[in-house]
Amino acid sequence: MKRRNFIVLSVLTAATVSAPFVGCNSSNPELDKKLALPQILSGFLDGKSIKDIGKAYGRQQPNDYSIRTLEKQLAKSNGRSLSSKTPAKDLYSSLNESVENDFKTSNTLLVNGWVLSATEAKQCALFSLI
Repeated sequence: MKRRNFIVLSVLTAATVSAPFVGCNSSNPELDKKLALPQILSGFLDGKSIKDIGKAYGRQQPNDYSIRTLEKQLAKSNGRSLSSKTPAKDLYSSLNESVENDFKTSNTLLVNGWVLSATEAKQCALFSLI
């Protein structure tokens, strides 16, 4: 009987200790929060609308719809490597430049009735996942 209790407690302890790591797909949650905020769209759309756009992007681009993939793509904005240590001003400036470049080069998508830059669409997708 004591062996059974030991095994049950061991399994429960292992499950409790590993639970916080299950589903943790981000290598940098702090950076994700910054990357996931589309500056221009957030000026006139609420969080639910941004999340809906992100989910629609996920249906259109299922291979890109993961936290890690979006994080990697957005963190390489305009050839720069962004990290959680990048000052917010520089990070948002780089992302805004990327949005501008997307429109200049016609790197746009139609998502949920919105014409968005690829960068904005990816930001919305990341927002919907975190």
